[in-house]
Amino acid sequence: MIRLLANKPNDITYDPVRDQFILACDNGEMFSLPSCTKCNVSVTVSTNDLYGIILIENLLLSVGEEFSVNILKL
Repeated sequence: MIRLLANKPNDITYDPVRDQFILACDNGEMFSLPSCTKCNVSVTVSTNDLYGIILIENLLLSVGEEFSVNILKL
C-alpha cells in the first residue's frame, strides 16, 4: 500500500537506530520514512500543527501551535 502525505511537512529528524526519517506535519501528523519504501507509517498525535521535531535517544519530541508538546517513546 502506498501512503502519501495528507498534510504539509514542517520539520524532519533522522532516527539512525531504525534507519528512518520522521516528519512533523500540519494537523498533528507524524510520518515515518524508513529505508523500506513500502513501510511508511503515518500517525496523528495532536490536533495542532507540528512545527518542530527532535529525537533524543528513544524519545521523539514534537512541538506545535498553541505551545503544544508531544513526547513519544519509540
